Amino acid sequence: MKAIYTIILVCFLATIASNAKADNATRDIRKYKTELKLTSQQMQQLDAIYSNAERARAKLSASPANGQAKMEQRRALMKKQRQDVRKVLTPQQRLAYAKMNGVKPKKGKKKE
Repeated sequence: MKAIYTIILVCFLATIASNAKADNATRDIRKYKTELKLTSQQMQQLDAIYSNAERARAKLSASPANGQAKMEQRRALMKKQRQDVRKVLTPQQRLAYAKMNGVKPKKGKKKE
C-alpha cells in the first residue's frame, strides 16, 4: 500500500513540475513579445522552439544516462534553444534579448 502511495505522489509531482515548466515557457514568450516587440510570425517560431525544447528535455529526463551525462546534454539543449531563439530575432532584438538574460554584449577589438 505504501508503494502505491509513493507511485501516486511521484506521478503527481511530475505532473506539477511539467505544468510549471510549460507555464514558465509561456511567461517567457509573453515577456519577450512585449519587451522585444515580436511579430506574430516570431511568436509562432518561438512557440515551436520552446515546444521542441520541452519535448527534448522530457525525453532526456526519461533516458537512462547518468547524472553528469544528463547535465551536459541539458546544457547543450539550453544552448541550442538560445541559439534558435536568436536566429528568429532581428539584430536589435538580439541585443535586448541578451540584456534581458543577463548577457553582456561582446566588445569588439580595440583599433590601435
